[in-house]
Amino acid sequence: MSQLYACKDQLCEDYQDLHSLGEIIKHLRTKHKLSFIRRPQSLGISDSHGHVWYCFHYETKRGKDHRSFQSDKAIWDHLNDRHDYQLDKIKLEE
Repeated sequence: MSQLYACKDQLCEDYQDLHSLGEIIKHLRTKHKLSFIRRPQSLGISDSHGHVWYCFHYETKRGKDHRSFQSDKAIWDHLNDRHDYQLDKIKLEE
């Protein structure tokens, strides 16, 4: 049975129920304008390397401008670890 989440941000113009981590990340990307979060295709569809999400707010010494993730959980952990300051204003309730 999946969890049910709702965005409780007062500035969120689209109150909706979110049924999965993928839907939560999609909601953050589209409704909260976190444009550095991208995906190769539609939700859950991977690219030829198996990646389902990209983070374009990332730089390395080798000049790579993004990081790729193969699961919703992997990018969620990255967002909470590296971009927590941007998630603080967004409240998700179970």
